[in-house]
Amino acid sequence: MDLTFKKLRDTSISRSSRWHGCEGWNLSDWGIAMVGEAGETCNAIKKLNREREGMVGNSESIKQLQDNLGEEIADTLIYLDLLAEYAGIDLEKVVTDKFNKVSVKLGFPERLGNEMENLTTDYLKQIWDFMGSDDEKYFGTNYMFKNISFTVEDGGHTVNNLFMDDVYFELLRRGEKEYVAI
Repeated sequence: MDLTFKKLRDTSISRSSRWHGCEGWNLSDWGIAMVGEAGETCNAIKKLNREREGMVGNSESIKQLQDNLGEEIADTLIYLDLLAEYAGIDLEKVVTDKFNKVSVKLGFPERLGNEMENLTTDYLKQIWDFMGSDDEKYFGTNYMFKNISFTVEDGGHTVNNLFMDDVYFELLRRGEKEYVAI
């Protein structure tokens, strides 16, 4: 199954308008609904912790408890997206931006939403060359990438906040290991 943020939002909005009659709901109503589901998620975790500790009192099997945990996490995500919708927030965009911001801050190569996939390899090589000499790209025994951030355009495709490590890892992903060898 290929679930996207857009499909979740569109379908959830349609269903919630039938279920909740959302016209009277405000930001705090959506927030309280989401937190209520998060609380149910924590309750499922509490029961699993009791099982782990060998405490008595659970009437469900571990499998039932794990299934319930999954359902409560799903409910929380659904209400979180409805909360974001009400607040006018594109959840896919803010999740992608925040994830990538933390990856850049920590120097990790993992990124969501590869904006560079539309840029040609030749153009990425030009960017790599523009970013400085090999001596500027290398520090001691570790790669030390400059925190250069700028916007590039290639054939109508725009990439914002491009960082040297983004270009490096994208060229590696495309099999250009020798080109970016320092």
